[in-house]
Amino acid sequence: MSFNKDSLPSAPPMMPMPEPPPPYSTSDQYYPSLPPQVPQAKSYPVQQGLPPTMNSQPQPQTQVVHQTQVAAAASQANYGPFPVFVQCPGCSNSINTRTSHTTGLVTWLSCLCCCIMGCLVCWCLPFCMDCTRDVEHRCPHCNRKLGIHKRL
Repeated sequence: MSFNKDSLPSAPPMMPMPEPPPPYSTSDQYYPSLPPQVPQAKSYPVQQGLPPTMNSQPQPQTQVVHQTQVAAAASQANYGPFPVFVQCPGCSNSINTRTSHTTGLVTWLSCLCCCIMGCLVCWCLPFCMDCTRDVEHRCPHCNRKLGIHKRL
């Protein structure tokens, strides 16, 4: 298959190129010259000694006493859905928490959703499922409540 020059479309006429912008001038009107000397930083006299105080008696020194509380460490533990190894603030034993599931907000919302969707037979299922109930952490020795993991 051969192409003929006459069958090709013709190109549009060329437009004349615009003139280039004038060259930039390096005269003083665009670039003012720098001052002949940069002024030196001024130095100021330094006062000798400290200013007099109103009370010349020495101030009493305060002692800082650091007190460690075990309850703060137990309250900062990240209680999740599984038992956690902590130090009990009640009996000071290092223990794995005993977990129990309690009814919480997610349990009641799940029950309400079952009733709204027409599953009147299934309304009690969220109360039997551990995944919708809150987790309560207790010490196995002194039975003290250490924390709770809320689902919502």
